[in-house]
Amino acid sequence: MNLELLDPFARQVPDRVHATLDLPGPMHFRNHHEAKEEKNAKIFVENTEWKSVYHLAFNRRGTYIAAGYGSGAVAVFNVLNRTISALYPNQSLDASPESHGLGISSVSWSKRSRTLLTGSLGDFVIRMFDTTHPLGPEEGCTVLQSEDTKESDEEAHQHLLKEGNTKDERVCTHSFDQTKSTGFRDIDRRFDFVKEDRQMALRVFNPGDEIQPKCLPPEFFPSDAVSMKRFPSISFSLPHKVGGSLQVHPRVTTAGLVVLENGSLCIFYIHPSTWLQWGDPYKVQEPVLISIANGDKHHITCAAFGPHGDRIYAATKNGRVLGFDVSKLLDRFTSKNTDAKVIPMISAHFDIAISGAQTSWHLIASRNGKFFVINSADGVLRLFSTDECWDRPEAVIKPMRTFQDVVSKVKFASFDLSGDGEFIVGGANGADHKYQLYVWNSSTGVLMDKLIGPSVQLYSVAWHPARSFIAAATSDGLIDIWGQRFDFTNFAPDFQSLPRNVEYIEEEGELDKDEKDKYIVMQGDQLYVSENAKDKCIDIISIEAVPVFASDSENEEEVFAFETKIKNSMQSE
Repeated sequence: MNLELLDPFARQVPDRVHATLDLPGPMHFRNHHEAKEEKNAKIFVENTEWKSVYHLAFNRRGTYIAAGYGSGAVAVFNVLNRTISALYPNQSLDASPESHGLGISSVSWSKRSRTLLTGSLGDFVIRMFDTTHPLGPEEGCTVLQSEDTKESDEEAHQHLLKEGNTKDERVCTHSFDQTKSTGFRDIDRRFDFVKEDRQMALRVFNPGDEIQPKCLPPEFFPSDAVSMKRFPSISFSLPHKVGGSLQVHPRVTTAGLVVLENGSLCIFYIHPSTWLQWGDPYKVQEPVLISIANGDKHHITCAAFGPHGDRIYAATKNGRVLGFDVSKLLDRFTSKNTDAKVIPMISAHFDIAISGAQTSWHLIASRNGKFFVINSADGVLRLFSTDECWDRPEAVIKPMRTFQDVVSKVKFASFDLSGDGEFIVGGANGADHKYQLYVWNSSTGVLMDKLIGPSVQLYSVAWHPARSFIAAATSDGLIDIWGQRFDFTNFAPDFQSLPRNVEYIEEEGELDKDEKDKYIVMQGDQLYVSENAKDKCIDIISIEAVPVFASDSENEEEVFAFETKIKNSMQSE
C-alpha cells in the first residue's frame, strides 16, 4: 500500500503500545529449567532470562523485524500481520546455560533481506543465515489457519518430525504446508538443499598482506546438480570474543564488520561459493577476516558502516571518534579477477575527542548519511555531522547536538533513529522498574515526548524505517510496538465520538436521487462535491517508490520476502 493512502494527519511520534509480539516458550527449542542443589535435594528452577529479547532489527523495507533471544533463538516476525515468518534456533539445543548460555545480542539484515547476521557478546562464533534457503528456518513458522482441528495439529506434528534423506523427500519448512511442489517460487533445483550449518575455518589478514583466491567464482559452478550442496548458514570462530558492534555491509550481502573484545575493528568477507559444496569439500575459500584497527592505539568499543558502506565510523573506550575509508578494501574481494590481491593500508581519516573522554558503547549512522549518533557512558547521546567530521575534523570541537535527561541523568540502554533521521529515540530503565522512551527532534533538540512502558527491563529499541513505529525489546519476552493513536477529528473537524450507538434519523429529501441516479445536492448544503472529485479513481494497486529508499538502484523483485501459506482454508458452499 502506498504511504500516501495512510493517515496524513497522524502524529509523527508514537504515543501508545499499538501491538505486542511474542515467541511461545516451546519455540525456543531448549530446556529453560536449571537444576540446583538445595537441602540435599535436586530441584529444577525456571530460568526466566532465556526468554528475554536482547536485540531487535528491522529489515531495510520494514516488512520484517528480527529478534535475538536469551535462549539463542532468532525469530523473524511479519510486521504487517504480526505472525512468525521464520525461526532460527540455537545451534546447540541441548547445551547447558554454563556452556552455551549466551543470548543473541546482535542481529543485522542485509540490504535485500537475503542474509541475516547474528552473534553474542562474549562468544567466539558468529553466524550468517541465508534467508532464501528453503530449509533454513526451523518449524513453527508463518501459518495462517482458518480452522483448528485435532487432525490438522497431528498432521503438522508429523510434518515437523519428517527428515528426508534425498532431495525428492526433503520438505521445505518455512511453513507447515510447504513441500517440494509448493516451496519457494525462486527455488533452484540444481542444488541439494541441506539443513546442517557449515562451520568454516577463518583466514586472518592485515593491511599490506597478499591474498590469493582458492576457488572459482560462482559463475563457474559445475553442471553436476547431484553432488552440489547448498548450506542454509555459515558459522566461523573469531580469534577473540565479540566485544561490540556486529553489522552486515550495506551493499555486499556476505560481508560485514565486527568489534572484538580486545578493541580490534575487523571486516569479514564470505565468498558466495562458500555456501555451496561440490567435489572436494576442502577446496573452498574460507571466510576472510581483515583487521582495520588492532586495538593497540585505540580500544574500539562500537562501530557502524555509512549508508553506502564506503566509510566506517567508530568510537573508542577512551572517548575518541574515528572515521575510516574502506571503499577500496572490499573491491579486492568482490572483483572477478582471480589474481593475487594486496590488501590496502587503512588509517583513520579523522580522530576527534569526545568531551569528558567518555566511553561509548553504541553508534548508529543515519540512513541519509548526514550524521551519526553515539551513546556514551555519561547518559548523553551525541550527534555529529558527517560532512564536518570528514571535511573539517580540526574544526569539530563539540557535537552538533546532545540529548539527555538533565534531571535524572539516566543512562540509555539503547537508541535508534527514524527512517528520515528527523527523530531520535532513547530507551532507558527508570528507577521505578519501568522502562522509558525519550523522543527528540534531531534538528532542534526539542524533547517531543516521554513514553512510560510497563514494569520490565528494556534491552533494545528499533524505529521502523518508513513508519512511525518503535519496537522495544523487554525482559519478559514481549516486543512492544509503539504506534500513533488514530484520530478521526483530523479528517472531519465536526466529528464527535458517541459513547454508544445511536439510531440515525434521515431527514426528508436528504438522500434523494434524480432521474440520472445521482444524489440531489440541496442549495444550503455546504458539503458539495464536484463531479471531478466524485469520478476520480484512486489507485491502490500500484506500488510507488518510497523516498526513504530512493538510493536503491535494484528492482523491487530483488527484495526477498518469506512466503505465507494458508492451511485448512474454508471452502465456500
